[in-house]
Amino acid sequence: MKQEDLNSTQQKKLDVWESELASATETISIIKQCTKELESIASKQTIMALNASIETARVGAAGAGFGIIAKQMGEFSKQSSELYKQITDAANKISDSIEKMNNV
Repeated sequence: MKQEDLNSTQQKKLDVWESELASATETISIIKQCTKELESIASKQTIMALNASIETARVGAAGAGFGIIAKQMGEFSKQSSELYKQITDAANKISDSIEKMNNV
């Protein structure tokens, strides 16, 4: 194999590598943005669950069933927030790895 062919093949591989790194970086950015929006929704759910609990207490016995639902909503929101944090952490690790590969 000629040196020219080898260089051409290597260049093609590098071009694909750079393209895929850019694509992966863009995908990670989208994941981070979506996770940020979901965290915002979870925060609003927590506030709504808290407000529902307050209203349940205000209404008394008539709102007992609603209070159970409000409490569960708060738990779901908390679990969602924890998952969003894990997703963000994983995306950040991938992003860091891509950045290291890109700087080689």
